[in-house]
Amino acid sequence: MESNLHANTQLKDIKPPVLGVRGVELLVHLGCLPEERKEPQLVRYEIFFLFNHLPNGMFTDELTETICYAKVVEILKQAVLDKEFHLIEKLGTDSFLELKKEFKDKDVKIRMHICKVAPPIKEVRTGTTFELSEF
Repeated sequence: MESNLHANTQLKDIKPPVLGVRGVELLVHLGCLPEERKEPQLVRYEIFFLFNHLPNGMFTDELTETICYAKVVEILKQAVLDKEFHLIEKLGTDSFLELKKEFKDKDVKIRMHICKVAPPIKEVRTGTTFELSEF
């Protein structure tokens, strides 16, 4: 406990830490037209959690004291499971709200970036994106 207090004192002037979960790839039925939604589209997420205080996991090394990556992925999977989306904006909003609900007790702000990797428009080479952010 004494070393935790010492570390906490040494870190008193740092900005709030940010934890990122990047490159989460899911197949989603997404598209304006029924033909486009028929086959799942690759969607890539990047999620960042801004802690409003230093998370205890920094000192305890306990997973329960921070954000679990596997839980983040599971929440995103559940947000899209057996659903169809016409718009990336709706997909992003539903995903974001599920993350907010799950991690409300962790005292974090969330930023989520989502990319439809290969939209069916040949001139769009690197995907389309949507982002929601509390910071």
